[in-house]
Amino acid sequence: MTILIDLTSLYFHFTGIERYAANMTKQMLDRHPESGYILVFANEIPEMFGEYKKRENIRMIVLPCRSRLWFNQVRLPVSLYRHKADVYFFPAFCAPWMFWGHAVVSTIHDMSDFECWRGKQRLKVLYSRLGIYHAKHSAKRILTVSEFSKNRICSILGIAREKVHIAYNGVFNIKKENTKSWEAIKDKYVLPSRYLLSVSTLEPRKNIKLLIDAFSEIMQEDDSLNLVLCGRAGWNMKEVLGSISTAHDRIRITGFIEDEDLPEIYRHAELFVFPSKYEGFGIPPLEAMSMGCPVISSDASSMPEILEDAAIYFKSNDRNDLIRRIGEMLSMPQEEKRSIIDKGLMQAKKYSWGDESEKVYAALMQAAKQN
Repeated sequence: MTILIDLTSLYFHFTGIERYAANMTKQMLDRHPESGYILVFANEIPEMFGEYKKRENIRMIVLPCRSRLWFNQVRLPVSLYRHKADVYFFPAFCAPWMFWGHAVVSTIHDMSDFECWRGKQRLKVLYSRLGIYHAKHSAKRILTVSEFSKNRICSILGIAREKVHIAYNGVFNIKKENTKSWEAIKDKYVLPSRYLLSVSTLEPRKNIKLLIDAFSEIMQEDDSLNLVLCGRAGWNMKEVLGSISTAHDRIRITGFIEDEDLPEIYRHAELFVFPSKYEGFGIPPLEAMSMGCPVISSDASSMPEILEDAAIYFKSNDRNDLIRRIGEMLSMPQEEKRSIIDKGLMQAKKYSWGDESEKVYAALMQAAKQN
């Protein structure tokens, strides 16, 4: 079987969606060398795929890209028609609108552009929805990342459940040892000694404003506690982030954190707080758990499914409940906190990129046979 995989999105960002695409692809390349692979990249081959260049069963194609819209909907599909494969896999986003008539497996990570779209640019929402509707009609199989997302996809699009397959994210294989000292990492990102931590793209559906408002009250009772927000700034957050820089000297916004530094930042946090309103999966809480950091999460969308009883939950978008839960965790006896940490360590171990990639490979084989 020859599998063509669209990895062009890796050039533009590296958020959870791109991490899913990269890790699922690498696992399949390693676990299933009996198949042939055509990997399609934009502008350059990422360093993480350099080790695969010399493998005889793998061909890499690099397409030049200047305008992303033109590239995604014209340049990419034209190229795809030229390369014969048994199945075409789109692990980050749905297949281009102009690509029809082949065994396609598209990935829909969540339905946020149908259910949590207010405040976004309308053209971007429309663009996303068109891609998802195209997947409904053109894809042989659809992949998603949780039972929650599968239920929403089937309900909103009216798709039969047997067409939608679940392959969870894995916990990113972050290094547990770092050549840098903790002091060097603290200095690099100007981190405080004692802090609550949140890691995500800073955008409205992540509900960072709720966490900031809650911390503004908590800090009045605890003069040594700080809040650290890690992640790149997303859409429609300029006013919120601007108000932090001028009014809150105990809130630190780090921007993007290098993967090699992230484990120690998780490890030294008092708590990890994930206030998101809507998630198809949610990798950061599991990463925090894997490093022995207790987690407080909203009870929204997929989070109870993914974290189960290993997290402390607050009612989604309820500021007072979040304040209460943080206070309870900070004052919790060490033995009780240790129990939560141990549950988190076990929960994180349930999510393996290797195991989940087998589900992806099985869906690709089914789509190829169906064509």
